[in-house]
Amino acid sequence: MALATMLYLVVNARLLFLNPETRLHDFEKICDYPSTEESRAMASEVRSLTIMSFLPPQYEENSWPKDFWNRGLALEACTYD
Repeated sequence: MALATMLYLVVNARLLFLNPETRLHDFEKICDYPSTEESRAMASEVRSLTIMSFLPPQYEENSWPKDFWNRGLALEACTYD
């Protein structure tokens, strides 16, 4: 609920704009957490959005993700049907 409250305040202050397709536009339904499936899905979106939006980027200063994927490509090319 703390994350939901923080997100609610940030959206109402117009510091963050939500995608029109998100289920978070009917924000009051999160108060039913964890009793309804919709509130659990909303809580999942809130957690994901909070982590994605407010934590500093971790991979911009670190080269290991790029090195990891490039090494995989060097070992075997990606193919799909």
